[in-house]
Amino acid sequence: MNKFQKIAYQMAKDDSKKEIYKGQSVQKRSRRAYSFWNGDREGWTFERCLDFKKWSKNKSW
Repeated sequence: MNKFQKIAYQMAKDDSKKEIYKGQSVQKRSRRAYSFWNGDREGWTFERCLDFKKWSKNKSW
C-alpha cells in the first residue's frame, strides 16, 4: 500500500463515522478516492491530499 492509498483509507475510515456515509464500504470509498487522485497525479500532490484529508475530517455534513 503506497502513501496515497493509506491517506485514502484513513479518510474513508473517518468518513464512515459520519451519518451521511453510513452503510457504505470503507474499502470502496478508499478505492474511489485513490483512483480519483491517481487519475490526476500532477494536480494531486501528497501535501494536497493531506490537506484535503484534514479538511474533510473537520467538515460536517
